[in-house]
Order: sequence, then C-alpha cells, then structure tokens
Amino acid sequence: MAQLSDAACFAKPPDNLVLTTGNPAHSWEKWKRRFQIYLQATGASSKPGEQKVGLLLNHIGDQGIDIYYNFTFLGDRPDTTAIVADEASRPRLPAEDRKDYDLVIRKFDEQFTRRDPQLMLREKFWLHLHREPGQSFDSWVNTVRERAGECKFPANFMEQAIRDKITFECREDSAKLKLYDMGGNLTVEKAIQVLSLREATSHELKESKTSTIDAVYVPRHQAGRRQGFRPSTPRHDERPPPKKDMGGIGFSACKYCNTTHAWGKKNCPAANHKCEKCKIKGHFSAVCRKTRVGQIDVEPEGTPKFIGVVGQRKSNNMTTHMQDDDSGWHINLLAGDEELSWCIDTDLCTSVCDA
Repeated sequence: MAQLSDAACFAKPPDNLVLTTGNPAHSWEKWKRRFQIYLQATGASSKPGEQKVGLLLNHIGDQGIDIYYNFTFLGDRPDTTAIVADEASRPRLPAEDRKDYDLVIRKFDEQFTRRDPQLMLREKFWLHLHREPGQSFDSWVNTVRERAGECKFPANFMEQAIRDKITFECREDSAKLKLYDMGGNLTVEKAIQVLSLREATSHELKESKTSTIDAVYVPRHQAGRRQGFRPSTPRHDERPPPKKDMGGIGFSACKYCNTTHAWGKKNCPAANHKCEKCKIKGHFSAVCRKTRVGQIDVEPEGTPKFIGVVGQRKSNNMTTHMQDDDSGWHINLLAGDEELSWCIDTDLCTSVCDA
C-alpha cells in the first residue's frame, strides 16, 4: 500500500468524467483510457478489484457515481444460454458482485454503447460543423479531429474524413482548387500543410497592409501649409523671448507695450493695463490692433441715396457711364507683368432691385 501511495504522488489522476457536451460514449472511452494509464502509473493494475473499483469511483465524478449506483447487479440465476436435456440439470450463474472491476467496466461500456448517438453526430460533423469566425487554423484542425473521433469512423476512413472536412470547409477558392488538383495523392498531412501555409501568408500580407505609420516627414518649407492648418498665436505668457535687434544691442520692442524689457508677461508694463480702445487687458492702446466703432449714424427714412455704377473703365474714345476723373472708384494693381485698373468695393447701402 505504501508503494501505491508513493507512486500516486507523481501520477496525474484523470479529471472527472463530463457527459454534458459532445458524445457521451466518446467521452467515456477517453476517460477510461486515462484511468487505465493512471492505474499503470501508480502500480494499481495488479491490485484487488475492490480497490480498483474504489479508485474508479473516487476519480470518475458525480455523474459517473450516479450511473454506477443505478446499475442492476443480478443475483444467483440459471444459465439460459446452456443447452441441456432438462431444466433440472441447467447450470446456474453466480451472483454479480459490485466489487468486480471487470464487471463494472463492462456495465459502463454497455451503458454508453446503448446511448451512442453515432448517426446524429456524423450528421452534425458533415452538415453543421463549421469554422468559427476568428478561430485559428490549428484550433480548427484540432476541433475536426476531436469531432471525427466522436463519430467513431472506421479506422481506415478516419484520416480521409478529416482531410475531406478540412478541404470542403476551405473558404479560398484558389487554395481549394490546389487541393483538388492533387486528387488521390492528397493526404490529410498535405492538406494541412497547404492550408496552413496559405493562411499564414494571407495573415502576414493583411498585417503589412494595415500597419500604422508612426511618423511622416514634412519638409520645413511646407510645414504649416497643410490644408485646414492654421498655427495658433501664442498667448502673452507663452510667447518666446524677443529676438535681439540687428546690432545685437538690447531687445526688440514688445508688441504689447512697444517698449523693450526682459521676456515674460510679469516683466511687461502692459500686462495688467486695460486698453482704452478695445477695453481688453494686456496691451496699450498705442499698439491696439482693434478698430473701435464709436457711433453708427442712422439716416432718417426718405433721405436721398447715392447710387454709383460698378463696371469696367472705358477708354476715352468710347462711351462710358462713369466719370474719368472719378479716381476713387479704381486702383491700379499689377497682375503678373501687366498693370490693370481694378474697381474697388463701393460699400453700397441701397439696392435698386425690385422687392
């Protein structure tokens, strides 16, 4: 017993039998194999049947224990399979023992063989088993192998079923056609190799196309000229130190006070001064760039209005509706290499259009 206890410290026992998902018969077969490995690892294979049954019930879990206690163990009974001359000479079978390990295993086999939904699982495998969105190819292959094992395909057909399922579920026509071209030479290993390489290549190309650009070089002469970009004007306390004048003596005049002083808002004499023109604090009225509107005169209704004409200036030998000496309407500006006369805005306040 000490030998079993020492070995059990290093052997990993099987997890509890789970029957709520997949094929219960397949789940039982997998669990039974793990339990037999555990018995070999711990040296319990040669132990009495009662001890092995106890180990089985200790590791099989609640669902397996419920199934075990629902088994019917028959008592002493006649052997109905024997051929005898009369019933008096018919042999009898001994009573079934709950502690018989081989008998308990046979009853579990009968229980799950009777409930094996093989046809239903094969229908699900061929018609309803699909690759989940975002599932990796390796995970998909493992899923196909596991579901094929639950279907209990014949041993000589198992690899073909896995190969066909992986091929039929391929979503890329070019890769599927490549597999079809191999014909009878296509094995499950070749199908996995082709599709795995194709998916890895496609994934790398997708990553290279969608990779983000960390930085973009902008030439210095183009900086600040992008469409919609307008550099903000620094505030008084954020503006850089004044540059020195051309002679290198002193500082250039501050645009807020028009005097020279050390850099910084606290050193500007106009920092707390309110401008008399715009009433905004931070600069003198002498450097104010705001246009003050003092008063708007409204002419009484019925006052005659002046209406001028906006048109092209005519030469002296052509009829014109504008006076030649009216220089206030035009201004001469250069357009390329040619000097042209431009009509300026008249700022009309009266409309002659019908209401």
